[in-house]
Amino acid sequence: IPYLLGFFLIAVFWRMNHVYFHYLKRVTTPFFWLTILWLTVLALVPLSTAFYGDYGDWRAPALLFHFHFFILWVVSWYHVHYGITRGLHDEQGDIGPVIHIRQRILVPLVVSVLAALAALATPAWSGATYLLIPVGHKLFARDE
Repeated sequence: IPYLLGFFLIAVFWRMNHVYFHYLKRVTTPFFWLTILWLTVLALVPLSTAFYGDYGDWRAPALLFHFHFFILWVVSWYHVHYGITRGLHDEQGDIGPVIHIRQRILVPLVVSVLAALAALATPAWSGATYLLIPVGHKLFARDE
């Protein structure tokens, strides 16, 4: 189950990044290094997933897993925020969708905190908290 959870969360990251990069018009050197930082933290997902999978009944591996995803979401949020504040998007275009992406990142960020709190009570089931991500995204869906 931790493998499936890790796979699902990576898919959420991939989708968010794919949509976000569609709106970029230029990349600066600091933005490039933020992307490398994000990829570095993302590359550690198999490690925290394996640790959680092998020792999921213990608090420390569960907390490490949830903290890892919290850090990923913080870096993701800052990555998008940096692009918005540095004008890396089409200046004549609508950046509303990019701002919406930044807002949507807050849902899994909060869910990872809730998962860590759940891990204090029941480490093995704390990963189920991530099922709240699609629910949260539905609540904050854009009017199309």
